[in-house]
Amino acid sequence: DMALVRVKDPVNLLKMFKERTGQTNIKRNKMGDSDSMPRGASVMAVGYPLGMQNVKASVGIVSGYQQLKSALYMSITAPINPGNSGGPLFNNKGEVIGINSAKFTHASGIAFAIPSKQVSVALDGLYLQREFIEPDLGITTSVGTANLNEYLTGLKSTGGVYIKEVFPEGLFAQAGGTQGDLLLAIDEHKVDRFGKIWMEILKDRVNTQGLLLRHKIGNEVNFHVYRANTAGQGEL
Repeated sequence: DMALVRVKDPVNLLKMFKERTGQTNIKRNKMGDSDSMPRGASVMAVGYPLGMQNVKASVGIVSGYQQLKSALYMSITAPINPGNSGGPLFNNKGEVIGINSAKFTHASGIAFAIPSKQVSVALDGLYLQREFIEPDLGITTSVGTANLNEYLTGLKSTGGVYIKEVFPEGLFAQAGGTQGDLLLAIDEHKVDRFGKIWMEILKDRVNTQGLLLRHKIGNEVNFHVYRANTAGQGEL
């Protein structure tokens, strides 16, 4: 639902635009901050539902966030119908805080938008190459348990996940992570025993993929791990 378009001949484009609309400049929408949208905040979805010729709008509220596999979506109640996807989602200031994306076909009042925090990251990626490749930690994990944590650290804690496998080209390997590490936090966000992260600013849990997609390309990612040595001793 997102693409970056390059205009090879802006002069002729604006000329054609003026001939068809009578306007001399194409209106550009300002990007807003999706993180500033709490539950209950008003939103308006705009697009061309069902292939209608004129722009239509539907209103609703933000109902939270939803992690669907690797994608993190803003959940909204504004109806999104086929043709609406790819259109802007506005806040009450007229700023774009998301891109309309999908809905559940067998439910009402549940639709999804790509939050602007993620849109800006994807647009940076599309500017650099023709396809946006989602970042990946490059690990497989095992659910953390109190017994496993006590065995590794000597402490009866329940947070964090055990790293079973590390792929050489992944971000975790590039940061110096190894098999056997206990991953406790990413960028100071605690990782629970199921690999989920509580995001205080979103008031919701996301997986590691959802967290990574909020990082600007080129930014650092910090991993907080406990690592045991061959003698059974270890340190953070």
